[in-house]
Amino acid sequence: GATTFPAAALGMFLGGFLMKRYRMGLLTASKLVFVLSFLAFIMSLSVFITGCENGDVAGITVSYNGSKVETWGKQQLLSSCNADCSCSSQQWDPVCGANNITYVSACLAGCKSSTGSGKHIVSARGRTDKK
Repeated sequence: GATTFPAAALGMFLGGFLMKRYRMGLLTASKLVFVLSFLAFIMSLSVFITGCENGDVAGITVSYNGSKVETWGKQQLLSSCNADCSCSSQQWDPVCGANNITYVSACLAGCKSSTGSGKHIVSARGRTDKK
């Protein structure tokens, strides 16, 4: 919506401007569209070639002790440090731990309390580790 409409309007305006400026006929305009579409296709392929690694998210891509997870299930979001916290597995409010592992929420990271949410979390206090 908000990003598609301005891009489409700009594309139509720019297309009309180029056709008028360079006095393009139907065949020339078709060739231009083909070349630009091919370039867009090649550029979109580069996303698949370069790719990005998945971040380490506790209970999803890595276990809470840092080893890789082969299959995923909701039960893997819980561990000994958050089992008694009544954390919601439906809440996505990621926090980054000091161990460079992302946790789905401060509660699932085992924190007793936190201030703020998402990228605005100021602090998360008190691990609830049971030993």
